[in-house]
Amino acid sequence: MNFLQRFKKKRLDEQAVEESMQPAAPYVALPKYVECEPDQLLLLSLVAGAIGAGDNPTSRFALKKAWQRNPELQRVAVLATAIAAQDAPTSRFIVKKIEKENQDVTKI
Repeated sequence: MNFLQRFKKKRLDEQAVEESMQPAAPYVALPKYVECEPDQLLLLSLVAGAIGAGDNPTSRFALKKAWQRNPELQRVAVLATAIAAQDAPTSRFIVKKIEKENQDVTKI
């Protein structure tokens, strides 16, 4: 058993070295949602509280976190689908993933 375990241990060490030698990903996926801006948070909490309260004015609501669609992602998706739909205006497109170039990667 000891004889076989020695070879297995070396294989695991070699895999760890190979994984650590791989460069960082050249592209990073953009998040679909980002935190809401502080200046919009007050209006959002008022509207959400009014809708949530309904007919019961004595109820209380606390808004802990507010997320909004990533505006950069929306802008890029609209531009990409507009360019893709240039030849076929009646077509439909679904954007599944948008990636941004990673700034940490050094160019060769």
